[in-house]
Amino acid sequence: MLFHTLSNKIKIEAKKIGFSKVGIAKAKILNEDASYLDHWLSNQYHGSMHWIEARKKERLDINTYYPNAKSIISVAINYFTGYANDYFTDHKISNYAWGDDYHLLVKSKLKELLKSIKNYDEDIDGICCVDTSPISEKAWAQQAGIGWIGKHTNLITREFGSWVFLGELVVNCELEY
Repeated sequence: MLFHTLSNKIKIEAKKIGFSKVGIAKAKILNEDASYLDHWLSNQYHGSMHWIEARKKERLDINTYYPNAKSIISVAINYFTGYANDYFTDHKISNYAWGDDYHLLVKSKLKELLKSIKNYDEDIDGICCVDTSPISEKAWAQQAGIGWIGKHTNLITREFGSWVFLGELVVNCELEY
């Protein structure tokens, strides 16, 4: 199947599954992210999250984490519930925490997407990643055209601002970027 055709089918399927945005990036070393990560780690911004430093190489080189990586399918789900300022005067729970655990939600949808991709080509394999995986999910989302990283270090989308959960499906096939 042609890169263009498969890539379009993946994007359509991702939307059917419930992702608000989907983009695709070429698997590569994130050289532009290296200086930011070095600065962040040297300033101890990671606090007690020592696994970030321990798995730095995987964050910068996706092939260290998943050696067969060729493409990163980046997805976002809008989590804004419609309640904002007025609701927060009486409730002190972050909007993103109102529903089910997003790690489980996004990962199950990514697994469903991978399964549907395998229907097009059974040789395609991949790994589903949410923010507990050692990859730079915001950088991949930016590379895939989902949005851009703001000064507050969150990913911002045109449609949803920063009200999105992110996930990546790293696959072993080349797609249209």
